[in-house]
Amino acid sequence: MRPGPQSGFGVIDVVISAAVLGVIVAATTACVAQALAERARQGVRREAATAAAAEAERLRALRFIPDPAPAGLDPEGLAIGSALGELFPHARSAYDHPDAHYVPSDVAGEAGSFERVVVRPWGTIRVVARFVDVTAAGLVAVQPVVGDDGWAVWSGEAPPSGALVAVVTGTLADGSWSTSLSVLVVDTP
Repeated sequence: MRPGPQSGFGVIDVVISAAVLGVIVAATTACVAQALAERARQGVRREAATAAAAEAERLRALRFIPDPAPAGLDPEGLAIGSALGELFPHARSAYDHPDAHYVPSDVAGEAGSFERVVVRPWGTIRVVARFVDVTAAGLVAVQPVVGDDGWAVWSGEAPPSGALVAVVTGTLADGSWSTSLSVLVVDTP
């Protein structure tokens, strides 16, 4: 007697089906994990962009000249209370520290800048500011040296110009992304 047709799966059919299902599950898991990681990266980028924009708006809202003049720098290297005090408190190397310092130009005759670095959990906000003159041809950088020691907001000397331009940059800790915004602060009489 001959055996009749058998129904159901054989061992080989079950193994092949399990392998195909395993590949589908692995691929789906990888795609979901990648999508979640990208969503987290986008959230961090959004936080950095928001922080840079908020800092730029805060700097735009500052008055140009402090009143009264500050006595010196606070622990973070700034003379709080005005655009001059926060964007360019001094050009004196004696008052520099890693988070807030004067950066002389590498090229003779070119204007130096003041740099401030604020560390955040996601990376840094860097603010680089220069004195500028507003001319018909555009913005022209002005060297901030007054007297032998360099200019300082608390010195009583007039600032080198009536305008500052600052670039606010938010950069992720791994360096994979950054955003920059420019701010022009002009002394209004």
